[in-house]
Amino acid sequence: MNKRTLTAFFGLIFILLVFLILSNQFALDSVLFPDPLSIASKVRDQDELRVAEANFQIGMWKLSKKLPLNINDMLDYNGNYNFLIIIITSNRGYRKIDAYEPYYLTQTSIALVKTLMSKNESDFKNVAKIRILVCAISHTNDTNHDVHNVELNRLRGIFGSNILISPPQHPDDSCKHTRDMSSCISLGMKRFPESDAVAVLEDDFLVTKHFHSALDLPEIPTIFSAQDLKSSVLGAATILPREVARKVGEVENEMPCHSAKGEHIAKIASELGYNTLNVRPPAVIHIGMYSQTRNQIYDPNLFPH
Repeated sequence: MNKRTLTAFFGLIFILLVFLILSNQFALDSVLFPDPLSIASKVRDQDELRVAEANFQIGMWKLSKKLPLNINDMLDYNGNYNFLIIIITSNRGYRKIDAYEPYYLTQTSIALVKTLMSKNESDFKNVAKIRILVCAISHTNDTNHDVHNVELNRLRGIFGSNILISPPQHPDDSCKHTRDMSSCISLGMKRFPESDAVAVLEDDFLVTKHFHSALDLPEIPTIFSAQDLKSSVLGAATILPREVARKVGEVENEMPCHSAKGEHIAKIASELGYNTLNVRPPAVIHIGMYSQTRNQIYDPNLFPH
């Protein structure tokens, strides 16, 4: 092999090595420093698909002349304890959700009801009744309720007039999110006092196929979807035994403020002698902006909520 051939050969090897190094670097950068536009496109696609699925399900119920569903008269089984599921909405005006993504509540509530309606008595050996409420939170700085009210009115027409509850308006301070949650739980327990446990969801928490099995356990647990109780930005998806729910539902002017609602719940549960358990795999998926960006907030025009 002459000198020119060797030079060409090693030159080719060098080019291949440079190509491999750059390819690996680009792949590593895409993991460590993901392109927000690429993530946003994926989030939008998933969001549009969920909206389409929800609208399709609503259309099927309408064609079957099942609307309104009056869902709180339908989910009865043969178990021993009763579940109340409360979906707490976001401070939509404050977070400008309606300007970017107004349909989380439609997506998640339809998915929840569809999942529960697909189960029968054999799937719920321990649950007697499941009741569902949507707790609509308001904010003193809200300036546009139009989209929010349209969505709530639509859900009222789908699920029945008794699906919605509204807590009193609390001051817009660092305790508002905790007081709102406590008020929602308190109102829910008053509406359905026979509840043995309360499952607290938020409007961007999408149930998975594991949700019903998380409810149907021989003993009522306290369940958080997140491994770290403080990791949820807006709160934790959790199941509270009645004793814990009643305590969490107490709203006081001097109640302690916490960085997350899950932290407030965990403190009360610990004081009452309850342990907190992780769900593996999670019973819900957080589809909001914070979960998609690993707590990094990008342009809200790219990311809903």
